Amino acid sequence: MISTRSSKFDHDTFAEIIGHSADAILSVDTDNNIVLFNVAAEKLFGYSHKEIIGQPLEILLPRNIRPIHDDLVEEFETSGNKTRYMGERTSVTGLTKDERAVFLEISIQKHPKGSPFRYTAICRNISARLEIQRKVKENEEKFRALFDASNQFVIILDTQGTILDLNKTALNSLKDKADKYIGGNLGNCDFWLTDLDRSIIQKAILNIKTTNISHQMVSISNKFNVEIIFELTMKNLSRVTELSDFVILEGLDITERVRANRLLALSEDRLSRAQKIARIGNWEWKISSNELIWSDEVFNIFGIKKKDFGLNYDAFLDYVHPNDRAAVEEAMKQALNNDIPYVITHRIISPDGSEKVVREIGEILRIEDGSPLRMDGTVQDITDEWTKTHGLIEAKSKAEEENFAKSQFLATISHELRDHLNAIIGFSTLIKDQALGPIGQPAYQGYGEDIKNSGDHLLTLIDEILDVSKIDMGSIKAHNEYFDITKFIDECLKTITATSNEKN
Repeated sequence: MISTRSSKFDHDTFAEIIGHSADAILSVDTDNNIVLFNVAAEKLFGYSHKEIIGQPLEILLPRNIRPIHDDLVEEFETSGNKTRYMGERTSVTGLTKDERAVFLEISIQKHPKGSPFRYTAICRNISARLEIQRKVKENEEKFRALFDASNQFVIILDTQGTILDLNKTALNSLKDKADKYIGGNLGNCDFWLTDLDRSIIQKAILNIKTTNISHQMVSISNKFNVEIIFELTMKNLSRVTELSDFVILEGLDITERVRANRLLALSEDRLSRAQKIARIGNWEWKISSNELIWSDEVFNIFGIKKKDFGLNYDAFLDYVHPNDRAAVEEAMKQALNNDIPYVITHRIISPDGSEKVVREIGEILRIEDGSPLRMDGTVQDITDEWTKTHGLIEAKSKAEEENFAKSQFLATISHELRDHLNAIIGFSTLIKDQALGPIGQPAYQGYGEDIKNSGDHLLTLIDEILDVSKIDMGSIKAHNEYFDITKFIDECLKTITATSNEKN
């Protein structure tokens, strides 16, 4: 009990306290009619003091509470408690003049018997607080839904690296439960694939205190020892939002992408090695932009460095042999305009001046209206094959010429041999048959000389045949010699006289 100096002071003081209270205060008499209603109560329920005094309490109660209110009052009456607090566990509502429900926290005071008041209730409007709590709960539910619905691996940390929460994607990746990791330090977790991965994360945690964001690529091994590669982003929310000391770790699973890139790199390496072995490269010509794309081996074939090439069709033509340029352009024109396959062998000149022979094959990709979009093709260095082929052709031609020359030579020799042998046989027969009379006649002496001359000539022919063999073996050298043309003609006439006489 509060002691005061005078009852008037007590009355005025308490009236002032009640009048200025931020909480609504009302009292009822033994018949549950309202006998006290302060200014805060007027504002809360919308009734003026004049309107509410003498009205039954149920006017302020929601309709669903009114039938059971008397039982609740009786229960409190017989409980032996002097005070009761309502609204801590379940929501308590009041009804305003315009029949709006307001959420209340109510503290009820039971007055002793003989008092003009039966109960006094102190009511606090908690509608705004409950609305805030509802929104907070709703936002938390939205956050949790978004947090768990994310396809990314997400972990919330404090700035020391302690794990505060993990989303479902992270747990599904780890194939484990959250309570195994929450409260532990991220850098000490057992799912890092290697010590290098662990070291990268530990370093990132140390640096995140002074940086807003960091990026890493690390690998983890889940409960079933399956490797997963993540592209991680660590954000310091305390520096970004200035609201809290939180760090969020987001991980994008790039395992398939990395594996695909590895396979692609391996495939490209195999293709590059195959092209290098076959000395064949591929190219693409984007016709509308005149852009030309070459594989590495095309640059090797042309002997050009990438930085020195103009990357267009005109730049390519500059390396085509001047004598072949028109043929290349005509072949390209026919392919573009008449859909004739682009297949051509031509020469190129490298920057160092060396000449090569290449074979090009191209195919045009067209759009629906038939217009050319781009051209894909290959170029192969066939210099060695071309050289060998043309060498064989030249060797064959030379062999054929030599064979023809030999045939002519043999025909001439055959003719020469026959002529002189016929002369020897003819003159010898005349002598043998003594056609001009007994041997010893002066005419036979001339025939003897003719026989000797023909024999000498045959010996010379045989020597020349042997000389030709030596020439073929490269063991003889030609030399110039003067001779008497008149004597040579006389010898020829003597050689053919016998044959000509026989044939009249």
